[in-house]
Amino acid sequence: MSKLFDQALQQVPNDVKSFVDNSFDIVNQIHEILRKQGRSQRDLSDLLGKKESEISKWMQGTHNFTIRSISKIEAVLDEKIITTPQKVKTKSVTKFVPVKVHSSVNTSKENSELWHGNSKPNVFIDGLKTA
Repeated sequence: MSKLFDQALQQVPNDVKSFVDNSFDIVNQIHEILRKQGRSQRDLSDLLGKKESEISKWMQGTHNFTIRSISKIEAVLDEKIITTPQKVKTKSVTKFVPVKVHSSVNTSKENSELWHGNSKPNVFIDGLKTA
């Protein structure tokens, strides 16, 4: 009998195998979230405003979940069911580094208008600058 089953399984298209695997993975994930939250399928049906019998059919593993139905379930359970790899975004990162700037100031009469007040010594500035 196992040989017969293996032969039949070989004739199933890969997309159908993938569909069944994904459906069961989604159902298992929903079951796990419900278990972790101490909820039942009845709680899920109440949250979604659906009949418990409908949710029970969904949870048998052969339901064709849509992105919309998965999103609704994620919203009422406040947890992701499907995770996808995030696109790697290259972004510039501003890094602040401590700096100390020393500047010699010309205290000649022609440059005196550049300074406010009486102070014209060497200037030290502490702070953060972008690198």
